[in-house]
Amino acid sequence: MCFWDANARHFIEHGDIIPIPAEQNILSTIPIVLLKSSKHPNEARAFIDFVTSEKGKDILRDKGYTASPP
Repeated sequence: MCFWDANARHFIEHGDIIPIPAEQNILSTIPIVLLKSSKHPNEARAFIDFVTSEKGKDILRDKGYTASPP
């Protein structure tokens, strides 16, 4: 699970990041799913397994994404 706060980090040179207090914030998650219509379901499943693994979450955090609720 990742959150949209990483978007702000991509535009840091254009303004300030202002955190929204938890009680006023609405969290929006980015789901990762395997589509029934996938032409490569085994590869898609492997990617999902990687992204949701501890190593995958570490990479997401290193790239500025929040992998757990703020």
